[in-house]
Amino acid sequence: MGHRTKQAIDTEEEEISICDAGIVKNVSVECMLRDSRRSDLIIVFDMNHYLNDEYFDYMPILQSAEHAWRDGLPFPPINVKELVNSPPKEFLVFESDSDDCPTVLWFTLCNKSFKNLKNYKPKRPFDASKNDGRPFNDFPVFSKDGNYSTYKFNNTGLQFDQLHQLMYHNVTSHIEDIKKHIAQAVERRKMRLQNGNA
Repeated sequence: MGHRTKQAIDTEEEEISICDAGIVKNVSVECMLRDSRRSDLIIVFDMNHYLNDEYFDYMPILQSAEHAWRDGLPFPPINVKELVNSPPKEFLVFESDSDDCPTVLWFTLCNKSFKNLKNYKPKRPFDASKNDGRPFNDFPVFSKDGNYSTYKFNNTGLQFDQLHQLMYHNVTSHIEDIKKHIAQAVERRKMRLQNGNA
C-alpha cells in the first residue's frame, strides 16, 4: 500500500467514508502485468455495466491498456478504432508478437449468441411468465433500468441464474480458443525457460 496504512473500520461510527475500487477504472489488470508475475496469459471477466446490449464502448479494455502502457507494463496492442466500432462480443483476444507480453483473453457480459440459442434448457425449472413470456436466455443485460446495474442490490433467483448461465455459455462456447491460447502460453514459457529468461 505504499505510504498508506491499513485501518480497521470503526463499526460504531454512524458514518464512514469509503472509496470505490473502481473509481479510476472498473477492470484492473496491472497487478497481473508486473515483471514479478511473469504472466503469459491473463483471463479477464469484465462485469462492467455498459449503456445497452447493442453498443459497448469497451472503455475498461482501453483504460487497462492505456494505464499499462503509461506505466511501462506489457499489454498487447489494440486497434482502438476497430474495437470501438465493432459490435459487442462475448470474447476478445489481444495478442502481441513479443514473448514478453502476455496474451489477454477478455470475456464480457454480451448476450448475443446465448440469446439466440433455440430451445435452451435452463439448469433449473423455469417459469417463462417471470421473464415476460420470453425464453430463459432472452433477457437484456444492459438497459436503463437493467437488472444488473451496480446500483441494484437485489436480484431474483431467475436473474442470478440467467447471468450465471450466460457467462457459462460465453466461456464454454470459446473453450477451444481458450485451450489453444493456454497451450501457446505454455510453449512460450517453455521456450523462455530453455533460454534462461523465465
